[in-house]
Amino acid sequence: MNNFLTAFFYHSDGFLIFFYRLTGDAFADYIIGTMVLAFICVIIGELSVSLAIRYNKRYLDSMSREMKEKERLSLEARQAGDTDGYKALNKEATDVWGKHFFTMVAYSAGILWPLPFALGWMQTRFADVEFDLAFPLSLR
Repeated sequence: MNNFLTAFFYHSDGFLIFFYRLTGDAFADYIIGTMVLAFICVIIGELSVSLAIRYNKRYLDSMSREMKEKERLSLEARQAGDTDGYKALNKEATDVWGKHFFTMVAYSAGILWPLPFALGWMQTRFADVEFDLAFPLSLR
């Protein structure tokens, strides 16, 4: 795994460092480069999650259908006066809803997977860099 990361950092360095040398002002270049790197991470994360959702579309659709069906059946049981049936079907619908909800939360968290790689690359390049924040932010 270490060889993979070393090769990844080496090959991505030439492209990414361009954005950190854009204007010649170290602080502005750091902000611009970091914003571009964050944008790249968002794009990669969004694309990967979109592919995962597309790959699992049948499963997600089946959960949605099951949830709607259980909800419909529970409402019919309630209208028919079957309180026990209503409670049982409503619990099943709630369980399916929870499973669907947490599946979508997991997909949302999957958007973040590129961040450790970006932060690892930044660590190799900027571990010793320090900024005097008083000067760029002062109104002199």
